[in-house]
Amino acid sequence: MTSSLLLDLAPEIVGLLVTPGAVVGSIILLQSAAPIRNALAFTSGFMTVYVMIVVAALLGGAGDPESTTPETSHGVGLVVGILLLLIGIWTATRRPAAGGRPGLLDSDDVGPRRALLIGGALGVFNPNIFIMASAVSTVAAADTSVFGALLATLVLLVAAVADLLIPVGLVVVTGGRGQAFLHRVQTWMLAHGHALTLSVLFGFGLLFTIRGVVDLTS
Repeated sequence: MTSSLLLDLAPEIVGLLVTPGAVVGSIILLQSAAPIRNALAFTSGFMTVYVMIVVAALLGGAGDPESTTPETSHGVGLVVGILLLLIGIWTATRRPAAGGRPGLLDSDDVGPRRALLIGGALGVFNPNIFIMASAVSTVAAADTSVFGALLATLVLLVAAVADLLIPVGLVVVTGGRGQAFLHRVQTWMLAHGHALTLSVLFGFGLLFTIRGVVDLTS
């Protein structure tokens, strides 16, 4: 049953992995005065938001399929898809910001405490939060054991922060070379961030919407 649940969660897992999210913030902090501490504090703040979501799901009955019906789970997925599409439309109608660092990180004196708070804020104001909501509703409705539910939520948490931890690992292993490479990645992502965001919002918005409609009508 656990493998079946992970297969059902595949779109959410992929979405959490590829959504640009706050990865630029992590990369920027890896070029600050205290790169590892700041980036890990940022990741911790981001992670805290998603830990709270999955804990709420587990307390709400994940592992007990009678606590959340499949119809409710499918409905949540459909709503998430529609929300992503609406955010995509809203984003498409706005002029992209001029290239440069995000305002909150546009300072050389950012420390771990500030990085932690910014990470938490970006964890909330992020399309990933909708994808995670869809995922935990699927876990809550799944006919699986408590162990299966815990394993699935662990996979979701890893997927949510993998794009923040990979740059940290790269800098730890390669040092200055990794920072130089990440600086090039940062420049590219800032230049193409609008297109990347729209691709994710519309791509996964359509996927979740179509899946929700099909699941609810089949």
